[in-house]
Amino acid sequence: MTAFFEAPPSLPNPQMSSSLPLPTTRSRPPAPPPQDLEHLSVRTMQQLSEDELLALLLRTSSRVGGTPLEQARTLRREFGSLRELERSGVLELTQTPGITAAKASAIHAALELGRRLVEQPIQRGQSFTSSRMVFEAFAPRLSGYEQETFWLLLLDQKNRVLKQHRIAQGSINRCPLTPQDVFAPALREKAVRLLLIHNHPSGNPEPSRDDRTLTERLQQMAQLLGMEVIDHIVLGDQDYVSFADRGWL
Repeated sequence: MTAFFEAPPSLPNPQMSSSLPLPTTRSRPPAPPPQDLEHLSVRTMQQLSEDELLALLLRTSSRVGGTPLEQARTLRREFGSLRELERSGVLELTQTPGITAAKASAIHAALELGRRLVEQPIQRGQSFTSSRMVFEAFAPRLSGYEQETFWLLLLDQKNRVLKQHRIAQGSINRCPLTPQDVFAPALREKAVRLLLIHNHPSGNPEPSRDDRTLTERLQQMAQLLGMEVIDHIVLGDQDYVSFADRGWL
């Protein structure tokens, strides 16, 4: 990061010894102090650390919490990750020295904006050619969910998206789903292929016995209707399991 102002080079002092070595390369400018973070251009946002980005939200110093950057470092140290910050409540955040209800609300507002950005609808006509592509598209939007949530991608014969639906949301380890939840929108959109996605809030993407039973049942019903379930992808924290990749479909 570049400092805003640099002191002009000092004039040589004739009383100083000329034998002193002169620097041959220009040293890297120091990082801007916390109070200068809010003046950085938008172009540099990607270069900032998570602590510095949080400091931009916190803005003001506190007698008990220190500078905004010090408050941000304390939050990261206490909560460990942005995901845990997102899962925390405003009251819980205010237990951190220097974090007021207004600052806690600002953090939650920024995280919610980020969630809404990644939850923008997948474009009609977009094509998915691998389970990895599906994981990369849905992992950001499901990463903070504390309940199991089912999504359905309706596809044409060439695996191009017709529409996406969030069809069910349940508890931390169970999500009730009926065939009508799946096939009513599929028939309405005249879909040929179906792709199921759901998350495991526990972080472990390994499908349960109920997951496998449900998928087999839906595949059988799809075939009766002239459709095909081409995959069921279960998302964990950092990984996923694809039924198709495992040969279960």
